[in-house]
Amino acid sequence: MDGERNVAAQPRRKALKPYPHSLPAILMRAREAVMARVRPTLRDYDVTEPQWRVLRTLCSLEEIEVTQLADLVFLLPSSLSRILRDLGERELIQRRTSETDLRRGLVSISDKGMALIEAASPSAPNSSSISALVRAAEGEAASIRAMPLSLMETRPRRRSVSEVRRGLVSISDKGMALIEAASPSAARTNAEIEELFGAERMARLRGLLSELEEALGFARPTE
Repeated sequence: MDGERNVAAQPRRKALKPYPHSLPAILMRAREAVMARVRPTLRDYDVTEPQWRVLRTLCSLEEIEVTQLADLVFLLPSSLSRILRDLGERELIQRRTSETDLRRGLVSISDKGMALIEAASPSAPNSSSISALVRAAEGEAASIRAMPLSLMETRPRRRSVSEVRRGLVSISDKGMALIEAASPSAARTNAEIEELFGAERMARLRGLLSELEEALGFARPTE
């Protein structure tokens, strides 16, 4: 079983760069490393991560149009609508319609919402830096979507030596064909990003994010 596990973990195509070492994966791991420290505080105050992001953004604004808020917090309007409804029911925000344009919805944080932010913030060190990192990481992660199940093959669950049931999954030929077809486009995108940002700055960014993961005790992928 151990031999089977080791074989399954090996890259199927040596020519393709392992995804755990790609920029989107690095950004998401850094986000998870940070949010692992923040989530206990959010649970204490019964606030979800998107709700916290909305409240943290609103606490520095007098009032903002809902569509503009969606852009600032990297949320789809439909998702933001549900979040604002829930926050409104808890009286953490205030909503109104523009007096000059009834089509425009305006939102602001309430005194109760501000009190929640102030109470939670001491438990979340460097919260402004955390929020900035989360927003940046969310912007990158938003482009990643779950793959259809038809692109993967599953194996029946089986017991390992330790008698713990585990499921095995591998990419199918159809899934690999999709990756190989998309890879040239992805490579061009990566090259464009590196050209715009600069190769040296990109290397520093990767290094800093790796240092952040290590400082927060977040597991890094094996080579």
